[in-house]
Amino acid sequence: MSTFGWAILRGILGNFGTESTQMTAPTGTFIAYATAPGQVAADGDGVNGLYTQELIKEIRRPGMKLEDVFKAVLSSVKQKSSNRQVPWTASSVEGDFFFAQAAGEEGLPQPNLPSKPQAKGFNLADLDAAAKKEEEVKNAWANRHTEMQKAYQDVIAYERRNVSAVLKTAAWKRFVTTYSEDDPYSTEDNTMRGKAQTQMAYWERLKETALPTVTMGTSADLPAISNSIGMQFVLVQPGTFRMGSDDGSEDEKPVHEVMISKPFYIGKYEVTQAQWQIVMGSNPSAFKGDNRPVESVSWNDAQQFIRKLNEKERTDKYRLPTEAEWEFAARGGTQSRGFKFAGSFNVGDVAVYGANSGGETKPVGSKSANELGIFDMSGNVWEWCQDWYGSYSRGQSTDPTGASSGTFRVLRGGSWYGNEDLCRSASRRGDGPDTRYNNHGFRLVQDIK
Repeated sequence: MSTFGWAILRGILGNFGTESTQMTAPTGTFIAYATAPGQVAADGDGVNGLYTQELIKEIRRPGMKLEDVFKAVLSSVKQKSSNRQVPWTASSVEGDFFFAQAAGEEGLPQPNLPSKPQAKGFNLADLDAAAKKEEEVKNAWANRHTEMQKAYQDVIAYERRNVSAVLKTAAWKRFVTTYSEDDPYSTEDNTMRGKAQTQMAYWERLKETALPTVTMGTSADLPAISNSIGMQFVLVQPGTFRMGSDDGSEDEKPVHEVMISKPFYIGKYEVTQAQWQIVMGSNPSAFKGDNRPVESVSWNDAQQFIRKLNEKERTDKYRLPTEAEWEFAARGGTQSRGFKFAGSFNVGDVAVYGANSGGETKPVGSKSANELGIFDMSGNVWEWCQDWYGSYSRGQSTDPTGASSGTFRVLRGGSWYGNEDLCRSASRRGDGPDTRYNNHGFRLVQDIK
């Protein structure tokens, strides 16, 4: 209670403490009477009367509303005066009023509350409609992207066919024209268009600088043959192909145009242990079996075998294939259908490799042949080639023979021990010419003279 309010209260109590006269309370005021109108208030002990004593005591209680204070005073005065003194009040106070805390005592804290939040509705109806529209657009572009990827692979397969540079140029041009619109949700389409434009420019140049004309033999002219130790050879006609791969290891790049200008025979099967035994008089293989490929032979061992076979048949036509000849034959030569592996897109159809070998070689010809009727050019054993292992040259070449020197000799085809990726027709590796492993073997080429 303020000093001013206390002074007024004391004045009221002083003026009406003995015999009370009723007053009218102006609006916003509270008037307390020590006793009912027309009655006499009892004196207390000491300076203050009974009413004042009880009022002072109740005022000091913290958290008591104005009305509650005087109700408590009424109750205590009536009790102590044996109902002879009944306090009276008159009020026009609006709202709640609390007396100020008494000196030395804490009152109840009054929190500083924020205003109530305004209720607001929430929904995503408009955004949901926009999302559906966006999803439709994205799905349409995704479908177009899938279509573009398939078309790209189709042109790559077409490019591997033994057709003219004019037709290959037209195929890439059609791809670029059909899929010229930029995909806003991907960058891969730009990559495919860039590669397509590079290939289109390449074949466009070849239209102006034609490769040498080659007289193509036929199987009737040059039939399949066998030799004195039972080796069978398949005819490979000359032609052009794209050597290497953009999707494989770095040593398979760059993809480049190669012409094989002369026909040749290549072994229908890898050299077997029985054939090696006839020529060399021994069998170094870890996995024994007459009809299994000979293995655990080095490049130098293969050269010794070739020398002895040439001496035996009084010729000089036997040799290892060049790396280019090997890949051309593995891809199916002029009959190529663009397979990833030598004769199939499914490695298990044509290759004895890590997932199906049971940890060893298998008899030659256990799987399907490729387009030319050649077996095991994917899997069974890695096959030595004549070339030094090195980086590919850029641009077109005719009958390439690889690097002029090096540390390793080329191996091709993957093996019983390797994974699927190593069985691709483009896959390559190198090893020292004296290296012998139980997954290294070879097949022969026979020159046509």
